[in-house]
Amino acid sequence: MSGKKKILVVDDNEISLEIVKLMLKNDYEVITAKSGKTALEHLGHFRYGFIPDLILLDAMALFTGGWKIFREIKEIICSKKVPLILSAATKEIEWYKLAADIEVDEYIVKPYNKEDLLNKIRAVIEKQSKK
Repeated sequence: MSGKKKILVVDDNEISLEIVKLMLKNDYEVITAKSGKTALEHLGHFRYGFIPDLILLDAMALFTGGWKIFREIKEIICSKKVPLILSAATKEIEWYKLAADIEVDEYIVKPYNKEDLLNKIRAVIEKQSKK
C-alpha cells in the first residue's frame, strides 16, 4: 500500500474514470466506482482500513444512484470527515446552487483541466486537514 492520499472517484462514464485516474495517478492512489452503489461498497470497507482522503463524485452518477444512496454516502463521509467534490459537465448556476444545498466541499466543471483538478483536490484536502 502506498503512502499516497486516497481518492475515490465515482463516475458512471468509464472513459471519464480512466481519464481522471490518469490525471491523478502520479499524486494519489485512485480507487474508482461506476455508481453510487459501488462507491457505497467501497466505503463499507472503512472497518478494513479503507478510508479515502477525498471523494470526487460525478453528479450523473449521483442521480443514477438516487438520493437515498447519496444520503448514505454523505452520512458515512460526514462521520469520517471525508471531503466531497461534486462534478458535472455544466457551468449552469443551478448546479452551483445544488452543490451548496447538498453541502459539498467544492464543485468542479467537466471536462477537467488537470491542473485545476489537482489544485482543487489539494486545496480541499489541505482545508480538511486543518479542521
